[in-house]
Amino acid sequence: MSQLNSHQQMIYRNLANKIQLGFFQDGDRFPSAQEIADWHRVSYCPVQRALKDLEKDGFIRLCRGKETVILAKPYEDYLNSTDFKQRISTLADLSTAIRLISPSLCMQGLHHIKEEGDILHLTDGRNHIYYEKRLHYLFDKSIRGLGNQIALSLFSDFGTLIGSAYNDILYKQHGDENASTLLKYLNELFLQSLKECQKKNYTNGKQILKKMEQLFFCEIDRYLNESCQMITDIRQNEFSWGPHKGRTKYCDIIAVDMICKINQEIYPVGELLPNGVILADIYHVSEITIRRMIGLLNKLGIVRTYNGIGTRVVCRGDDSILYSSRA
Repeated sequence: MSQLNSHQQMIYRNLANKIQLGFFQDGDRFPSAQEIADWHRVSYCPVQRALKDLEKDGFIRLCRGKETVILAKPYEDYLNSTDFKQRISTLADLSTAIRLISPSLCMQGLHHIKEEGDILHLTDGRNHIYYEKRLHYLFDKSIRGLGNQIALSLFSDFGTLIGSAYNDILYKQHGDENASTLLKYLNELFLQSLKECQKKNYTNGKQILKKMEQLFFCEIDRYLNESCQMITDIRQNEFSWGPHKGRTKYCDIIAVDMICKINQEIYPVGELLPNGVILADIYHVSEITIRRMIGLLNKLGIVRTYNGIGTRVVCRGDDSILYSSRA
């Protein structure tokens, strides 16, 4: 992949991580490319490329007109993999940070979660995979409740680095039955916290989240800290806290195509362009990407946007003007 921190790479890692965690089994459908794009709030193009990379690496098989098939997990035994051993020290430090910030961020996110569907319903008698996925879903829901893209991207990167380590450590340290019981209990606590927030009992809600944090991380921290002492000769990967984006090239590609269509009088000078929703659907990208493209064409003098009216084509251009503006 061309960009280490591109959206393509982020989506690849996120999907590979979910495959490793067992998300798409027991009848769970693998999401479509458009669903993945909507979930990550990115354009369609990097999703397609990430899916093709997953297929090339042997993890999935893409079937036109049919559901995607899971072929293999990235790791048979993640805790004994080279990748995990190269992340142990970083994971130990990262876990400390996550313990500090997660209760407060989840608390803030829970303020914005409304009761919908089965979010407050926990089915009894299910296998451990159900409780793992359910806890992941509730945590992700609370982070998305913040409405902050940087926080969402940051926790997505956390998940990529962690992989299945947390779950694997819980099962290794507690045993299958006790770990499954713990995960079910953590789900129940999370829902209790949500209900307390809905009643505006925020102090109680925060205390429940703190209890969750202590129960969840107790054995994980012990395992990681003990493992750190055993890998002193293994070079460790670092974690970057800086935000990153990978949308620019898609904006440029669409801008070039729009200039060509203006020159071909598909969008004649003097007429309004289709609105952002229509263009996003035409190009299979997010509305954010379309807004950036329109902003670029405004900057180049090809179009002019009027509040309450729309974006009007004001002159022709050629695709070289785009690249000269980037120089």
